[in-house]
Amino acid sequence: MVALFVVLVALAACTEHAKADDLASRAREYMDLRQKGSWDEVWSGLIDPEAREQLKRSQFMARRKSAFEIMDFEIVSTDETGEAGSVVARMDTMMTILE
Repeated sequence: MVALFVVLVALAACTEHAKADDLASRAREYMDLRQKGSWDEVWSGLIDPEAREQLKRSQFMARRKSAFEIMDFEIVSTDETGEAGSVVARMDTMMTILE
């Protein structure tokens, strides 16, 4: 299954692993961590610190339990406007329909 998503990313947030001014690098890092299920690293390194103040870690993690599995992905394009940006990614996904 192929899904196309547009992800809005605030560039004001810093990351421990990628340069904050390189949106494509941050998007790839997020997708890599998401594909691996490394939600602790996403929370601590990629989520905007202001967003972490408004969202409890437990809420963030609970929503990840229902996340679909990413088999493969490609960053199609990025666009930066001021302190905000958008990312278009193509993903091959697998979703559990029946358990």
